[in-house]
Amino acid sequence: MGPDSQEWLAANRGEWVADGRGAIERRRSSEAGETSDTRQFLVRRFVKLTHLTSVKTGWRTSSVVSSFLWVSVDEVLEWVGEQHGVSYVLIDRLAGGFQGGAYLVEAPDRGRVVLKWSQSRAWAKQVVRAEAIVRAVRERGYPTPAWLAAGVTDQGFPYQVQEFVSGSPLPVLDEQAADLLIELIDRQAGLNPDPGRNWSEYARGVVFGDGRESLRTSGEAGSTVVDAFDRLCRPLADLELPADDMVHGDLSLDNFLVLDGQVSGVVDIEAIGSGSRVFDLAAVIRSAYLGDAEARGLDRIRQVAESIAGPDVLRIFAAATLYDILIFGLERWEHGIDAAVPAALQLAADL
Repeated sequence: MGPDSQEWLAANRGEWVADGRGAIERRRSSEAGETSDTRQFLVRRFVKLTHLTSVKTGWRTSSVVSSFLWVSVDEVLEWVGEQHGVSYVLIDRLAGGFQGGAYLVEAPDRGRVVLKWSQSRAWAKQVVRAEAIVRAVRERGYPTPAWLAAGVTDQGFPYQVQEFVSGSPLPVLDEQAADLLIELIDRQAGLNPDPGRNWSEYARGVVFGDGRESLRTSGEAGSTVVDAFDRLCRPLADLELPADDMVHGDLSLDNFLVLDGQVSGVVDIEAIGSGSRVFDLAAVIRSAYLGDAEARGLDRIRQVAESIAGPDVLRIFAAATLYDILIFGLERWEHGIDAAVPAALQLAADL
């Protein structure tokens, strides 16, 4: 990045912090018990961190959000049970599942499984499409739970019944989490499971097309972020983006489970497609800037992403994943996206 861009970013970061909207604070602490390379980005005004990392909106956020229609989990569970000849009993709601729900359920002869469903009718086509794709990547060794059933309810809501996998997400992007993520990403290399759903082309459209325009015209916060990333991405408009890997499409610390130091399962995979696995790494980096991360873990992820496809590809994917979550935030975050601006500008500066 040139000196002019650095000066612009420094000035705008200062403006957003000084005027009282800097609810996200970056700090390096030398206090006892903390090291100078610990990086924390504190989000004080967002409702939940899971809102930052659980986008299931496919290619167009607005069309999905506008198609929400309330229905109870009991109705969905009854429909699924009737269609598949199983008497499911609801046990508990699982963490996450912001756009519908993930529920632990039990069948007398099948044990505990997970019911996932979405309140978005527009998401139904992708869930149905993903069933065969998930089966194919599992056959090639990717550690995601098997889908035991999938379909659409009579009201048009998509669902899946998945095998239950034990494990817990790691709370912060530290070196252990980074190593496990990198090992996982290596399994996505060359899988190319659905060339018709190309996340690399999607990223290009977000950064140089409709996504950029939606964010730029949304207000001062969105325009400020777009200006910062335009300085990085405009010269890269003709860059060829790799597209022969598997892309999870919603990868975050919340979505991969760890048991006894190993990845036990990768969940929330409905958005699966082809593209570059760097897109998933970019999503993890974006989430780290909006949440918590240790510098060494974050740096490891960035180094691997750049080694796979180069820093320019990472810049485009980082911009795409950031624009995605901010457009989502415009619709769904209680206080809007102003609080995210300092972290977004810091991400642009660091890239």
